[in-house]
Amino acid sequence: MACKLDVDIVIKQVVERNVKNIYTIKDNFADTTVNFGKEDIQAIGNLNKQWGEKVITYNSPEYNDVPGNITISISEKLYDKYIKAIDAKRAEENTIQAKKDLEQDAQRAGVDYTDDYLFDEKPNETQDLFDKIMNTPSRVIDEKIKNCL
Repeated sequence: MACKLDVDIVIKQVVERNVKNIYTIKDNFADTTVNFGKEDIQAIGNLNKQWGEKVITYNSPEYNDVPGNITISISEKLYDKYIKAIDAKRAEENTIQAKKDLEQDAQRAGVDYTDDYLFDEKPNETQDLFDKIMNTPSRVIDEKIKNCL
């Protein structure tokens, strides 16, 4: 199951990919380069718009030769949304991998792969007996019990 750390990592990667003039992000804080400018501010605005809330705030320097900084603040609502999305993606990936593993197993066993190739196709005698008893009228069952006594 995904956790907040997974969400932090994903959001940091998105920020690093989209905001060009930053150093590495550490503990949801990043120093910007002196080249931090309009394109970076626009990228931050676009990301905040995509997330539907103000996740990234920035402190643009007053002078062009001084770097600024970026702060990332993730709300509980956004954490929950991304944790669900990460879990769904991982479940899908795990299902695909499991199917590949089963296909390889079937190939090694020399059997054609089907979704249920591992399941025994022999009839279950206990289940058959249970079904017969359940489908028998109760007076017949009562009679059979009396005969056993």
